[in-house]
Amino acid sequence: MVMDSVEWATTPQWVFWHLVHADGVPIEWFLSTIPKLDAKAHDEAIANILLMMKRMDREPWAGLVRSLFCRLPNKDDTFAIDALKILIEDTDQCHKVGDVVAGLIKKLIGNNDILGVGVRVQKKGNPLKLTLQQLLEHLQHFSATCVEKKHRSTETFMARTSLQEAFAAIKVNEKANLLVKKYGNLFGAMDIIAQDTKEQSSSRTLRGNRQGSGGDKQQTQQQKRKANDTDDEQNNKKRKMHKDIIELSDSDSD
Repeated sequence: MVMDSVEWATTPQWVFWHLVHADGVPIEWFLSTIPKLDAKAHDEAIANILLMMKRMDREPWAGLVRSLFCRLPNKDDTFAIDALKILIEDTDQCHKVGDVVAGLIKKLIGNNDILGVGVRVQKKGNPLKLTLQQLLEHLQHFSATCVEKKHRSTETFMARTSLQEAFAAIKVNEKANLLVKKYGNLFGAMDIIAQDTKEQSSSRTLRGNRQGSGGDKQQTQQQKRKANDTDDEQNNKKRKMHKDIIELSDSDSD
């Protein structure tokens, strides 16, 4: 019905999506539709599915992320990019998406689904088959568009250990050598982000050590000052006692 609705006039489409949101229809119902939507012709449906992603009350899962990557990569189509940006806005979800993408990469390598973009499966409906190359095509477009933005969610996503390990697995796979060269910008960005993350971690450790050392030094100085204050107080008491004794002695002499 969703694919039928995209051919309707604007008002009926608006009513349809209003009912979808009002009834709380889960986004799972639209997974098979996501790869089929045309970025230009089906903007109403795309906007509402993105809204559903923003409102969904569950963590991103492999089926959802896979449906995004199953879209034919196109520089003029930002649906997959916009969806990924929504999914990684929250830090916890960002880590989850990184793990999901890493899992997809390893599964594609394991199934030897490596080369090709827009590959069709020979079965009913002739659906698109996800390959490692198609996934990397999307990620390269995503990284080129979103890296170094204000919130740095993309860097957090790409720095995820599981995703870094998945990219390392691609590098050592002989059949994927061509992809490492073809998507050199993406792999370069992953390496830079990994190095930056490592340096930031080392910097925080050093800063923590310095602060700890500085804290110990400050505590020692405070203890010394306290000891000096105690000595001064005792000396003052002694001088006062000595003065009192002298005054008492003078009084007795009189």
